[in-house]
Amino acid sequence: MKEILKNLVDTTTLPEDSYLEQDAEILEIFVEEIEEIFEELDSVFAQWLANPSDQDTLTIIRRHFHTLKGSGRMVGAKSAGELAWSVEDTLNRVIFGSVVLDSKNQKFAETVYRIFQYKLYPQFKSVQAIEIDLRPLVLLGQQLQQGLTLEPALEELLLLADQLHSPEQMTGLEFTSAETEQVLEEALVAVEAQEESIQESTDLQEVTTSIFIEEAEEHLATIDHFLKQEADEVPDYNGLIRALHTLRGSSSMAHIQQIFDASSKVENLFKTLLQEDIVSSSNETALLIQYAEFVRDFLHILRQGKLEDLSQIDLTLVS
Repeated sequence: MKEILKNLVDTTTLPEDSYLEQDAEILEIFVEEIEEIFEELDSVFAQWLANPSDQDTLTIIRRHFHTLKGSGRMVGAKSAGELAWSVEDTLNRVIFGSVVLDSKNQKFAETVYRIFQYKLYPQFKSVQAIEIDLRPLVLLGQQLQQGLTLEPALEELLLLADQLHSPEQMTGLEFTSAETEQVLEEALVAVEAQEESIQESTDLQEVTTSIFIEEAEEHLATIDHFLKQEADEVPDYNGLIRALHTLRGSSSMAHIQQIFDASSKVENLFKTLLQEDIVSSSNETALLIQYAEFVRDFLHILRQGKLEDLSQIDLTLVS
């Protein structure tokens, strides 16, 4: 990494990654989720850049970075999760009016998207360590959020939004060989320490569950919106299926099998309806209501930490 960037981020820290030791199936779900996000973000970013005042596209982009944040943290890609959070937090401030949207904020979001596309996703897919230092990008996001004059070396990173088009391109953020070895050694030490401590493992599961609950609440809101649509409105099956699919993936990553099973069944049902161009009937609506109630009941018990109360939940959906 450039020396000037090293000096700027000297006191900036990010959490240690542990995704290299993640279960292969869980990591595969994470990679698939990223791929699905990419499919939509390409076109949505083009719309947003052409029409910055479009609140709908802004909200969609924010939601995807929210998902990248939560899923990244759950699988142990914690530094990538923090990077996604820096974009989500910036866009939250834009939505709520505390930060004025300008071209730099837009370019920042697009730059981070390109970093995920060409520098992070390939590493996750091949189960390799991240080869770039994400701290300058996180610091850039913090300066934008605070309305500060950007450090020239950080502002230069915004050029990556237009210049980064392949995994082979250099970004100026690459670790040196010595730095890469140090990152790997630190990750190994962190993993070994985690394996030696049962309490740390328990704490990690608690954090993962907490993140899952936060994610699930947002997707339940999407399901509620679908259920409340008027009869003359065109049902947003795509939005509903995205919510169900993400709930399925995140519940798997959080090792919550009951919600995974229920989400899989309901997602497959509504995918079939969409593919065959069939309007959902009262039976499907009733099932979706039952599913939402089931997930909410489950989340309530998870919050309370009283897993023995699971016997009180109607498990018809997962039987």
